[in-house]
Amino acid sequence: MIKEKGIQAIPPRSLPWLIAGAFFMQMLDGTILNTALPSIAASLGESPLEIQGIVVAYFLTVAFLLPLSGWLADNFGGKKVFCWAIVIFSLGSLFCALSNTLLELVLSRVFQAVGGAMMVPVGRLIVLKMYPKDELVKMLSFIMLPALLGPLLGPVLGGFLVEYLNWHWIFLINIPIGALCLLLTALKMPEVTSDERYSFDWVGFFLFSISIFMISVVLNDNKLMNTLLWHKIMLFIGALVLMGLYWAHAYKSKHPLFSVGLLKIRSFTVGALGSTFSRIGAGGLPYMAPLMLQVALGFSPSESGLMVLTLGIASIVAKSLVPPALKLLGYRKLLFSNTILIGSFICCFALIDHNTPVYMIVLLFYALGTANSLQFTSMATLSLIDLPKRYSSEGNSLMSVVMQISMSIGVSFAALVLNHFCPDETLSDEDVLKGFHYTYLIIGSFVILSSVNFLLVPKNAGGK
Repeated sequence: MIKEKGIQAIPPRSLPWLIAGAFFMQMLDGTILNTALPSIAASLGESPLEIQGIVVAYFLTVAFLLPLSGWLADNFGGKKVFCWAIVIFSLGSLFCALSNTLLELVLSRVFQAVGGAMMVPVGRLIVLKMYPKDELVKMLSFIMLPALLGPLLGPVLGGFLVEYLNWHWIFLINIPIGALCLLLTALKMPEVTSDERYSFDWVGFFLFSISIFMISVVLNDNKLMNTLLWHKIMLFIGALVLMGLYWAHAYKSKHPLFSVGLLKIRSFTVGALGSTFSRIGAGGLPYMAPLMLQVALGFSPSESGLMVLTLGIASIVAKSLVPPALKLLGYRKLLFSNTILIGSFICCFALIDHNTPVYMIVLLFYALGTANSLQFTSMATLSLIDLPKRYSSEGNSLMSVVMQISMSIGVSFAALVLNHFCPDETLSDEDVLKGFHYTYLIIGSFVILSSVNFLLVPKNAGGK
C-alpha cells in the first residue's frame, strides 16, 4: 500500500470510483455529441454536413497531448494533473454550452480536449502505480467500464436532451459530474509521483504533432479544396517530410517520444497500420450515421439515438466472442476476414432509403457493432501482446495516439467525401440521400482494401 508523507493511502475501493467517474464524464461527452450535430448546426446557422470540425478538433487535441500526459504526471504529481484535467474539461464544457458561433464552439472543444487528454492516461497511470500486479486487471477493467457505458447512454441521452431541451445541455450535464469528481479527488486521492525525473522530447513532440496537424488541415478544410488544391498537396508533402524527420530524430535520441525499436516489432507495426486504416474507414461512422438518419431520412434526434444505441449494445455483447474467435482463427485470418466483413456492412448502408424498415436498419447497426468489437479488440491486443516490457509503456501510448489521430482523420475523410457529393444546401432530399449512399460505398470499399494489410500479420502472433 502506498503512503504519502506517513499517511496511509485511501482504500483501493475508493480510488477506482473516483477515476471511473471522470472517465464516464469524458466518454459520455464523446458519444452524446454526434446525435446533436444537426441541431447544433441549425442553431448556429451552419450546414449539418460541414461541422465536422467540432468532432475533429477534440480528437486531434487529445492526440497531440497524450504523449505529454505521462511526463506531466511523473514530474508534477498524478493527483494535481488529474484535478486540473477535471477543472479544464468542466470549464471547456461550460464554454461549449455558451458558444454562439461555430468558431467559438470549435475553440471551446479544443480547450475541453486539453483536460480530456489528461484524464484517461493519468487516471490509468495512477491505478498502475497504486495497485499490485495481482489486482491490476480487476481495477483496470473496472475503471474502463465507463468506456462501454458511454457509447450506450450517449446517443440516447443526446437525442432526448436535444429534442426536449436544447443542445446546450449535452455540455452542461458535465459540470455537476465534474464538480463532484473534483471534490472527491481533492479529498480522497493521495498524491502519486515518480522518483525518476526526465526531460521531455520537445523536438520530437513538435515534429510529430505538426505533421499530424498538417494532414488534418488537408482533409478537413473542404470549402477551399478547389481553389487551394496545390497548397494542400504541398501541405501533405510537408507533413510526410516532418514525420520522416521525427523518426530520424527518434533514431538518434536517447529518450525519444516513441522509440524506433517499436517499428522493428512486426506484430506492433502491422497492428498499428491496420488500426490506422480500419479506423480511418470506420471512424467516420458515428459522425455519419446520426446525420443520415436525421438529415436525409427525417428521423428525430431521439429516434436516431435509439437506433445508433445498437452499435454500443452489440459491441459489449461481442466482447466475449473475441477469445474463442482468436483461438479458432488466429490473428491473421480473423482480422483479414473481419475487415472485409466490416467494409461490406458499411457498403450496405448505401441500400437504406425511406422505404427501409426500421428493424433492418437496427439489425445492420447491430451486425456492424459486433464486427467492430471483434476488430478493434483484436487489433489492440495484436499490437501490444508481443511487446517486450521495456516498450510496453511507449507502445501503449503510441497506440492511443494512433487511435485518436485515425478517428479524427476518419471523420474528416467522411466529411470530405460527403461534401464532394453534397456541395451545397440547394440539393433535393433525394440527392442528399444519394450523397450519403456514395459516401458509404467509398468508405466501405476503403475498409475492404485495407484488409490486405493483415496478410502481413505473423502466423505465430500472440502464440497463435
